[in-house]
Amino acid sequence: MPRSLMLVPAGKANGLFVISLGLARALKDKGVKAEVFRPLDVCMNCKDQCPKNYSVSLMQAIQLLSGGKQQELIETISANYQRLIQDTGAEVVIVEGVVTTMFDQHTMNAAIREAVDGDICMASMGMCQRAMALVRIALGAFGKAAEQRFIGGVLFNYDAPYDAAEIKKLVLSGPKGAGGIAGCKKEDGQGGDGGAHCTPFAMIPFEPQNYAFRARDLARFIGGEVSGDCSTRAFGLAFTAEEATENDVLVTSSVPASTRAAVVVLCGGAQGSAGKATITTPHSVLAVTEALLDVPPMLPADDSERAERVAAFSAGLYDKALIDHLTR
Repeated sequence: MPRSLMLVPAGKANGLFVISLGLARALKDKGVKAEVFRPLDVCMNCKDQCPKNYSVSLMQAIQLLSGGKQQELIETISANYQRLIQDTGAEVVIVEGVVTTMFDQHTMNAAIREAVDGDICMASMGMCQRAMALVRIALGAFGKAAEQRFIGGVLFNYDAPYDAAEIKKLVLSGPKGAGGIAGCKKEDGQGGDGGAHCTPFAMIPFEPQNYAFRARDLARFIGGEVSGDCSTRAFGLAFTAEEATENDVLVTSSVPASTRAAVVVLCGGAQGSAGKATITTPHSVLAVTEALLDVPPMLPADDSERAERVAAFSAGLYDKALIDHLTR
């Protein structure tokens, strides 16, 4: 039987694909057949042009849970997991835990871990007292499995910038800036207690290009039409043509005379073209801005280019101890 490792998010530690893809690549570099399994997927799933899908959509999961059919959901996830193993011949499966506010993610992650019989690896965005408290809360849902199957953790995006709500901002955050100490606020203090603190198997820094969306992904998210180079990527947000950089999405209600922005979103029905890609939408600048600020850090199933970049970025950062544990 293959080994499975469950990546359990501490709190709202989004963007687990940076961990899973890199770890899978590190294992493959050692000659191990490793695959990533996403039990629940928030991505906008494509069809013919994408690899076979082994995920349940988040909306489908919510419908089942709201109908009192959690067992049916877990059975579907388990069947998808077994199908992935059968189709790929995987020797190690990296399972991404779910991050959501729509239901109890801790209970769901515990049920998924039991279904795949995986070891537990905590994914945290900090190592301060507040971050370690989130680790303890997440581990608390696993009962005895937390004592028997918890092997350690991974620290990722620890130096990502904070937004106004003091939440780590991963998507459309602009260039990498100075973060706090180990991803936490200075006033939070360092270290943990209660057995939750541990030396991480990997420390993966924040890289905004890991979360850079293509123009067509952003157009789909905000309900707009895209023209130009639909594969153009951007990882920052700008509101004036003069301040926009070649890595930004410029949101405006009029066609700029010139701009360096990679993607230009023309709001309020404005028509024209600018940047490498142009998205037109009837929605207002305010509505589009609110939507873009809420883009989740996801990886669409057909974005193989970014998947390759992410895997290469983090594969070399893993401690040998984790690789040995998964391959012994």
